[in-house]
Amino acid sequence: MTTSLVARLLERHLLSPGDRIVAGVSGGSDSVALLGLLSAAASAQGWQLHVGHLEHGLRGEEGRADAAFVEDLAKKLGVPCRVERADVAALAAELGEGLESAGRQARYQFLARFAEEVGATKVAVAHTMDDQAETVLLRIFRGAGLRGLRGILPSRPVLGGSPVLLVRPLLGARREELADWLARQGLEHREDASNEDPRFMRNRVRAEALPGLKRIFGRDPAPGLARIADTACLAWDAAEARAREFWDGAAADPSGDLVAEEARLRQVPEAFRIAVWMEGIRRLKGNLGGIAAGHYDRLEKASAQPGPFRLDLPAQVRIEWEHGRFRLRRGPREESPAQEAVPLAVPGRANLEGMRLSVTAEVREAGLSNLAGSFPLKGPHEEYVDADRVRGRLVVRPRRSGDRFQPLGAPGHKNVKKYLINRKVPRSERANCLLVADDEGPVWVLGHAIAERVKLTGETRRVVRFEILRWD
Repeated sequence: MTTSLVARLLERHLLSPGDRIVAGVSGGSDSVALLGLLSAAASAQGWQLHVGHLEHGLRGEEGRADAAFVEDLAKKLGVPCRVERADVAALAAELGEGLESAGRQARYQFLARFAEEVGATKVAVAHTMDDQAETVLLRIFRGAGLRGLRGILPSRPVLGGSPVLLVRPLLGARREELADWLARQGLEHREDASNEDPRFMRNRVRAEALPGLKRIFGRDPAPGLARIADTACLAWDAAEARAREFWDGAAADPSGDLVAEEARLRQVPEAFRIAVWMEGIRRLKGNLGGIAAGHYDRLEKASAQPGPFRLDLPAQVRIEWEHGRFRLRRGPREESPAQEAVPLAVPGRANLEGMRLSVTAEVREAGLSNLAGSFPLKGPHEEYVDADRVRGRLVVRPRRSGDRFQPLGAPGHKNVKKYLINRKVPRSERANCLLVADDEGPVWVLGHAIAERVKLTGETRRVVRFEILRWD
């Protein structure tokens, strides 16, 4: 039996010869078995073991007795041990979370810190196939997707960004066989009364749901549920690989936003798209903190609908879709500082401090016989209008609701906003659009079009040349 369980300990290749390992030991049967098995194999594998135990401060004298038991067991096995105590109730109140979640966070923070202090690269904990079955069943009833159905992962960083791996080498072992092994070895363990407390959903799944499924189907459901987790892990690995490939192939955007073509997204299998969104958000902000499963559901539903959309997610993540392109950006959309109308003399210059640009205006005379030859081909930041068709004083100002003009060459008047939408100008650029306007309305929508009413004709005598100058 010992040989079989040691082989089970090694079969997932989570532990390597020469590893320095911190074993998280609560004193319960599973964690005591883990420590016993690690200790039995340490010499042959060249492992350096340490034991870590966090007393949560929730169970009074019983919790202190567990800590003393772990210290004594580690001493008998000749393994260095560290015990620390935490006020998990206070931490739960501070975080606004349940005792179970707060306890888990405190425990892993302690184990990560301890591992780094002793130079360990692995933290081993004693989750079993039975724990995996409970987790998968809970997640099925909560409506988990592919990622959630992976259940308890065989390995992951003990904390986000930590170089120390949390490994679970007993995920292939059953709780019952570990208890049998302990009895054969004469190793004692502690019983935690909270494991029987029906207030915790996991305890009810263990005591009622899994035995009930066994009665209904006539066989133990745990192996099948564990296989679901293994299969989901393989599928999710494929989804993440596709997601990395997707974003590696996306065009770089100088703004720091992530931009991808809708057509490329539609080529990704629907089951993998959540991985694409998650990888994009991870690249954008460095982690997935604050984004829950429901947010991805909202995102997928929004992106499947026709028409532009903008979706604000927690952690200052915004996703926009317009004109066949998705844009992921960090933080609320940065609006340019509000600008009042700035007078533009002719000749003269209007300085827009908040947008770090100027618009200049100068007058040129136009020859009647060679109007086109009087001017070089205009660049992207300049425009020419008939000076005598301008009505009143000129100003440079932001686009306003209700602004209308007849674009050069167009058959009729158009709302400026709708004109920009039809030209597929991104929402962020539309919000910051500037106009040169006179008393009658828009003269030039900067960077786009002049009004038909001020165009140059054969009768033009004087020309106003506008130019946009951007500041470094």
